Amino acid sequence: MLEFFLDNYEFLFEVLGFALFAVSAIVLFCKTGDKKYLKEIENKMDKLIYRTPNYSRTEEIKGQDFSDYKPVYRLNQATGELEKTDELICISEFVNANKDVALSATLERLIPQETESQLLSSEHRQLISDIDFLQETRLMTDEYRDKYDLPEDYSDSQVFEFLTEQAALLKVKVDALRSNKKQESVFNETKKNEPQSQPQSVPPDGTQSAPSQSSPQS
Repeated sequence: MLEFFLDNYEFLFEVLGFALFAVSAIVLFCKTGDKKYLKEIENKMDKLIYRTPNYSRTEEIKGQDFSDYKPVYRLNQATGELEKTDELICISEFVNANKDVALSATLERLIPQETESQLLSSEHRQLISDIDFLQETRLMTDEYRDKYDLPEDYSDSQVFEFLTEQAALLKVKVDALRSNKKQESVFNETKKNEPQSQPQSVPPDGTQSAPSQSSPQS
């Protein structure tokens, strides 16, 4: 029953509406005696009979039509009303032509702009950070100058060149030590795998038996 109602609810509502209309028309006919109310009932009944419950399913469903081109309206100063003109405007072209401006305006509105005081404050913080870094570098240079007993008149660049040379020398020594260690390990492994010679057995009296000689044949 519910499925039938859901499938045919439009038709059932029309039948209910016709019933209410028919009752009202009959009441008016009884009061006035005018036969036009009976004629209206007959016309409504004809339309209802020839419209089956599935009429909406057989009708062609038309979708919405959309167009990029829209008419331009202008204000009529005399009447104060908008009037449609023959001019057409392409909505897509209009949007694409103004999207960069709209994006820039949106970013300017959403992203706060730094004031002059904020810019100066940011620059001041950066300078303080750079000064601290340079001060740490100067202290480190003095430490290396004392460690290697370098002349006091050595500039920071000269100290840097000296440390670069020392790093290269240390790298050579480390590579040499690793190479020697590797060669020693290979030598020990080879010696370990060599077969060991078996010692000769000695009699309890300490004398060694002479090798046996075969007697000459006559």
